Amino acid sequence: MSPPPAPAPAPAPAPAPGDLLKREDLSVTALYTAQTWAWAGFEGARVFETDQSRGVFGATNLFLGLAGLLRGAPSLPKGLAQRHALIDALARRAGHAQVLELAAGLSARGLRWAPEARYTEVDLPHVVAHKRALLAAAGRAPREGHSLIGADLRLEGAAAGALDLGALLTPAPATLIAEGLLMYLTPDEQRALWRRAASALRPRGGVLLFDLVPPCEQPPPGWVGRGLGWLMRRFTGGRAFTVDARGREALREELRAAGFEVVRALDTSAVARAEGLPWAGARTQQVVWAAEVAGAAEGA
Repeated sequence: MSPPPAPAPAPAPAPAPGDLLKREDLSVTALYTAQTWAWAGFEGARVFETDQSRGVFGATNLFLGLAGLLRGAPSLPKGLAQRHALIDALARRAGHAQVLELAAGLSARGLRWAPEARYTEVDLPHVVAHKRALLAAAGRAPREGHSLIGADLRLEGAAAGALDLGALLTPAPATLIAEGLLMYLTPDEQRALWRRAASALRPRGGVLLFDLVPPCEQPPPGWVGRGLGWLMRRFTGGRAFTVDARGREALREELRAAGFEVVRALDTSAVARAEGLPWAGARTQQVVWAAEVAGAAEGA
């Protein structure tokens, strides 16, 4: 007599929202911002929308809401949408024929701009692999002039695998974008990145666009900063946002010391209407920096 068939395994329970916050991987923040771009309606962003990104977006907003951080505080998703749109506007205004986006995550700028501009993206290898898979699933292979490179930007100098930013550029002026990156770097790592960016731009000229709200500008008790720090420790296995006492003038001086000649800091809330940013009346707290290098030929 044959034994009775083994019972079918019970279906795995659907993950609770909190489980989505336990991945020890910085790409979780890429999922949140990717869903923010889709939620805000940026062209091409739906290509990178997944059940996972929707879950992370909903869970993050839920946790912030439960912590009471969204009542009367700057809106995180609206602020990120304004930040993204302002960087777009500044990059378009620069008018350079090549763009290098550092820590590009699941940004859809490359889809929007190539082949109009030579567009190169850099991020960690597993993030680039995930992005390529999403592009393939959507039938959106990178177009001519659109390159995706997997590398760790924290490696520099003689370190194995260190990336020479200048080698990724032609001799023409360039725009470098580092959105959503600087807040995760230590002050020393920030200064090192600024030196590398300025060195890459010096022979050709161009601008570095990035965002960074000086932590000293966040009023106590740190509302969104505290909540996001709590979330980040769960996203990344303990790593959180960089916190230090430098203000805007100190950051300007460090950027000038790195080799940038003109440095501007723009508050999204202050320029939202003039720049046509989404949710212009919303309370947001994002600061976008534009650091320029004239270039060897132009400055001669």
